[in-house]
Amino acid sequence: FPSHDIVLSGLKNVSYIGPVYGDSKNQFFATINLLLFPTKYPNEAEPVTILEAFSEGVPVIAAGRGCIASLFPTGTTGVVDHQAYVAHAVSEIKLMINSNEYWIRSSENSRSQFERLHDFNLDNLGKILMLMARA
Repeated sequence: FPSHDIVLSGLKNVSYIGPVYGDSKNQFFATINLLLFPTKYPNEAEPVTILEAFSEGVPVIAAGRGCIASLFPTGTTGVVDHQAYVAHAVSEIKLMINSNEYWIRSSENSRSQFERLHDFNLDNLGKILMLMARA
């Protein structure tokens, strides 16, 4: 199986970055307009990378594997069936390139979704702690 660098080396304006951590991760999210998450892993749970992108207002297009769809608001275009991933991603990228307003709305929706998930999980944590205190 060829490395990502070899597969992507012929593509203009594309680079494979691989894992990034700490300050480099913050810099990474500050430099991108869109995160593509085309996972093939059938049992994806809750990829932190998607949540980190949302927190930075970076729109995400993810393959709908495992629990990924639960991270996206119902009816959004960010999560798609893994078999239709490429066609959908290309369509979304074209929309974002051709409409700055569409990208801005997608970015705002990503950040809002992060805030909703944060609030939901914080509320659930409070409920769990209350139940533990009663035990």
